[in-house]
Amino acid sequence: MKKYYQKIDTYLLARYPNIWVLGVHIFVPIIVVTFLALVIIGAVLVNVYKGIYSLDDSFEQLGLAMVLPVILLLILFIIRQAKYNALRVHHFLPFKRRFAFFLSFWLIFVGITSLPFSTYFGSYFTPGINHDKKGYFEDRALMGKYMTHFYLKKSRYTTSDDQPNDYRLSKRGSSLMLDVHRYNWDFAKYYNGTPAQITLQEAEKEIAAFFVIAKRYNAEFKTENVGSILEMNTTEKGIVWDNSNGTEMDFYTHIANLSEFERCVTWSKYYHNDRQVFRMFNWEFWRYYSLVGFSLAFLLIIYCSTSKGEFGWALLVCALFPTVYGIVAGLLAILDILDGETGAQLLLALFTGALIYVAFIGNYKPKLKRIFGISINVMLPILLPIIVNIEMLDEVEFFVFAFVMGLVTTYLYSFYYQYQYLHPGKS
Repeated sequence: MKKYYQKIDTYLLARYPNIWVLGVHIFVPIIVVTFLALVIIGAVLVNVYKGIYSLDDSFEQLGLAMVLPVILLLILFIIRQAKYNALRVHHFLPFKRRFAFFLSFWLIFVGITSLPFSTYFGSYFTPGINHDKKGYFEDRALMGKYMTHFYLKKSRYTTSDDQPNDYRLSKRGSSLMLDVHRYNWDFAKYYNGTPAQITLQEAEKEIAAFFVIAKRYNAEFKTENVGSILEMNTTEKGIVWDNSNGTEMDFYTHIANLSEFERCVTWSKYYHNDRQVFRMFNWEFWRYYSLVGFSLAFLLIIYCSTSKGEFGWALLVCALFPTVYGIVAGLLAILDILDGETGAQLLLALFTGALIYVAFIGNYKPKLKRIFGISINVMLPILLPIIVNIEMLDEVEFFVFAFVMGLVTTYLYSFYYQYQYLHPGKS
């Protein structure tokens, strides 16, 4: 295995140095193998655990256990780029394909930082989980109503003429008199609904529809004959009442694996619940979490494109910027000169303009101009959306605007760094 790896390493270094310095042959296999292993563990856990909260705890513990390996992988990747893929090592890297390198950084960072959540993806292959959020809630609403035909109850203190007391034929026998049970999958077996009367044809359609829907959640039935179910429900023939619940009510269900069926429905509910075990499948989570890898890639490509000392000074400017801005904004507010959201945006625009003046317009030393130019590169994707504050955009659109600004500045600054560092005499 070691010889095989060395052969690949030598081949990539000789033929594809850009790929070699990225360490694709090192980090991508590690990410893929670790991800698949954790996915398998997640799939096993979902099938073994019966309690949703204990499963959530196990997933979180596995996620926490992955924090140190993730940090180690990130450090190793950053060290490799600083060692082989930086201005101070090569002039043709990363300038030759700087934006492509940035995208590669981003993909690798996303892959590494997503590993703590890999176990959750194993749930995707677990039978009984409905992965369609809209479809699940539609199914649940219908099952909650049609469960009336499949989960019967009777009181031990009613007369035989009233048993089961929630499901019986009308006096003429042409329709059903029943209490519609709105099944509650979380805390109790059912909610008692209001008494209703439906035709036998409607009952047959509801029973047939329940078969189709419930099988999506691994339901198995003692019988799938619609006529037999109606006869049993109205005459009690073949029904053996269960009184093991310790209440005054006896129960009977036509579902052979009721606990497994309920479990699958519960898994689907938590799958689509943002705050619970399957929240990793929610786009809002990944929309913001993607910024982790994006920010790391953004800073790393700048670090690889600049002088080490100038990059450090630029970060110091970025750190001091909000402090100085806050002091000035506070003083102006006390003096009642500039106040309110518009005033804060105007002051922020003035501060940004000052940075731009030093970096691109003023007659300053090239080193100072580069330091301020780097600081603008770092802060502009954050500052511009705040300054613009387009009220017509909703949260998602505003996020996309800031995200696109990061991509645009990364692309444009590729030319800036090439101009400043590869051709310093012309700047």
